[in-house]
Amino acid sequence: MIVGAGLAAALPAFGQGFDCTKAASPVETAICASPALLDQDRALGDAFRAALARDPARAATIRTEQRAWLAERVRICASRGEAPPRVTACLAGLYRARLLALSAQPGSQAAAAAAAPPARPSAPAASGAQVLPPSPSPPLPV
Repeated sequence: MIVGAGLAAALPAFGQGFDCTKAASPVETAICASPALLDQDRALGDAFRAALARDPARAATIRTEQRAWLAERVRICASRGEAPPRVTACLAGLYRARLLALSAQPGSQAAAAAAAPPARPSAPAASGAQVLPPSPSPPLPV
């Protein structure tokens, strides 16, 4: 029974591993303030446990990837004192991508693409300025 208790204590670190009444970080605060993010966080915990059960040979890798994702979540979404709505929007995107990565079959292109964290928005986008794609070039004469 002690082993089961130790495992149960370790798992919350990968799902909602905090008490919302004691949320302190911008990420925790955003998750606790958003019912949608709370649902995504719970779904992520379930997907993480399912991935471990589905592929026990890769359990150490899956745990390492999850720890890296948790650190990236903070770095990408909340390291510069962004406004709470921006943190919430950023987290929602990261959660969707991570859920996809955990749900995809190991070694698939979908798993590899979904596991890669998105790039942090460039300075103009982060400042609220609209960033437009480059306009197409006119056709070259033949």
